[in-house]
Amino acid sequence: MTKEKLLFFDIDGTLVGFDGIIPDSTWKALDLARENGHLLFICTGRSRHQIHQVLLDYGFDGIVASAGGYVEYKNQVLFHQHFGKERMKSVVDCFKGTGTGLILEMKEACVSSASSEEQFLTLFQLAVDTTDLKELVAFSKLINDEDFLSYPDKYADTDSILYCNSPFDTEEVRRRLSGDIHVELASFTDPEPYSGEITMAGITKQTGIQRVLEFLGKAREDVIGFGDGANDIQMLDYAGTAVVMGTAEEEIRKHADYVTDPVYEDGLYNAMKYLGLIG
Repeated sequence: MTKEKLLFFDIDGTLVGFDGIIPDSTWKALDLARENGHLLFICTGRSRHQIHQVLLDYGFDGIVASAGGYVEYKNQVLFHQHFGKERMKSVVDCFKGTGTGLILEMKEACVSSASSEEQFLTLFQLAVDTTDLKELVAFSKLINDEDFLSYPDKYADTDSILYCNSPFDTEEVRRRLSGDIHVELASFTDPEPYSGEITMAGITKQTGIQRVLEFLGKAREDVIGFGDGANDIQMLDYAGTAVVMGTAEEEIRKHADYVTDPVYEDGLYNAMKYLGLIG
């Protein structure tokens, strides 16, 4: 593949290991791909605010965040859609009083409560200390608002929502929310039906990528998508070439043109070399 390609990378489990480490081989692969004239994009379910600072500092050509709800190219915002008041009211009505852990994700901030934060930190316990863990999941910049579920209008500019420890499984959450809200299994933990990611219906990583292609006048055949989770499926199916990481569940592997090694076993480097993106 010598023609310029647009490379879209999920973050967790793809660019970054679940231990929070970005392997040296990943940085090397990104540098070589850029030198070869390919364009590099982050494509994540995280809000822009939650993207690791080291990735923002690297200077990717563009960002698809909030699972397609926010799109930028060369620091120019191409698309940004909020939940709005009615969708937020639907979420509040679903979860208020249930003890579910919630994080509201916005471009400039993320809002939660102390109890929700503790639930997520417990869920994300990894082989790192608490300080590193907070940075890993972008909790170091989390705003605590104990009454955030009492004022849905206040956070109408929410882009996406994470939840955990819900008393409802994924199907029940979908049933309880309004029809224009999408619920996906969480990508931040092993697949289980009581944690998830809430986005706007009709807005996916695929639609975010389409916004980039429309702006640049490129075709989907020029897209290579790299991912490992359920919220990557639309991206993988849309991309001209789909690469799935070696840690992915079998259901995700079905959407791959090529399954590479895990991120911590030089997965991205090996895949990009196999595809001829780097020498």
